[in-house]
Amino acid sequence: MKKISVFLVAFWAFSFSIFGQEAPNLIKANEVVVPVLVFENLEKRDIKFVRETGKIQYALRSRPKTKIVGILEKVKPNSMIVNGQEIQFADCEYIKGRVRSNKDMVGGMLVGAGVSALAFGGVFISTAPGVAIVAVGATALGTGIALVSNQKKFNFNKGWTVYGGEIRYAR
Repeated sequence: MKKISVFLVAFWAFSFSIFGQEAPNLIKANEVVVPVLVFENLEKRDIKFVRETGKIQYALRSRPKTKIVGILEKVKPNSMIVNGQEIQFADCEYIKGRVRSNKDMVGGMLVGAGVSALAFGGVFISTAPGVAIVAVGATALGTGIALVSNQKKFNFNKGWTVYGGEIRYAR
């Protein structure tokens, strides 16, 4: 009984300092805004994002065979600035960029597993299981690199639309 009463008195004493203060609004203070290109395909009900400062490739409708590669410097609602030049979305045939997804994590794990398997299998390369381990490691490494370095091409003649937007989140 004595321990309970000590706990209640301590709780009562500290409750004034804890509950008397207003909690700071951390969402506003630590809000992060990331400008992105928003790609939307209404037929597939799919939305993808390409981040500002990423490397992109695009072709203009006036020159569809010419691929232009650059850094996405700024995103505006109806245009983007690439390598210091403003490009209207309506003038683009397609835009190709790096899209982040769950495949990045799987690819990273496969790269790690592949490198580990190659190192482990290299020790036992003279045996049949060592050769099998090296083969599996090389396959995992190749698949992981392909998943991590994946880029998506958004062709505007095949249902994709693009506009500038932003993602907001709190840290």
